[in-house]
Amino acid sequence: MSKKTYLLGADEIQPIANGFGGCIASDEITVSGARVELMFRAPPSGEEDSGWRFLADCDTDKFIDNAAGQGIFDVNTIANYDRDIVPLLDTPVGKAYARMGVDGCFVQVESPVDPDDCLHPDFPIATGNHQLHRGWTIDLPFKFNRRDQGDEVVFWRVGMTILISLWENDTNDSVDGRVDWFRSVMSDEAFDIEETVSSDCHRLTYRLNEERDSDTMYAMYGFCVTRVGHAQLSVYTDSARDIETAKEIATNVVFH
Repeated sequence: MSKKTYLLGADEIQPIANGFGGCIASDEITVSGARVELMFRAPPSGEEDSGWRFLADCDTDKFIDNAAGQGIFDVNTIANYDRDIVPLLDTPVGKAYARMGVDGCFVQVESPVDPDDCLHPDFPIATGNHQLHRGWTIDLPFKFNRRDQGDEVVFWRVGMTILISLWENDTNDSVDGRVDWFRSVMSDEAFDIEETVSSDCHRLTYRLNEERDSDTMYAMYGFCVTRVGHAQLSVYTDSARDIETAKEIATNVVFH
């Protein structure tokens, strides 16, 4: 096997992005000098692996099948080849970015990594009809990690986060009175506002688009108000394609 000749020598590598760990990069970047066209973060394969994978081509199958045409590097080394990757290096496992448009800026895209493979092994996994507490349940369409923070329950997976707060009706307020209050504090930028009333609860849902760290978060807010208490949900998703799923989740909390 012929020895690879890298475009940058060891003495040319500057401290641009130290401390991120190792990565895998295509020879098209490190040998041929092509810029990074696709970067995605997979679950790390070891303690020193950041999970970052850098491709000069958006064909991930070609990258995965061509082990001889790639190498293991420190992330800082690849940052020296293409500094455009640096602002994105802190993004979590499961994220992917590709260059788009005439200016070639990185835009978040669907990751080739299975979201189920990115679930955190140190937190419980919840799916399907799932018990919250105080008589509340939620129906989850996918696997999520779960974390409890006092009266708030957090579910998360790549691309989606759910925050749920459960409240008792300690002051014996009417259902209509509490729904009126939720309407009064709703953002002026809320849209797709919907309400449904049944014998079990009064539901209010609405959408917001929120800017966070230069990315758009698509948010669905939901309230399930019963005589004895209410559930307040915030469902955040990275993609507008998932907003219907977010809405389904926001309406799938039930008090028994």
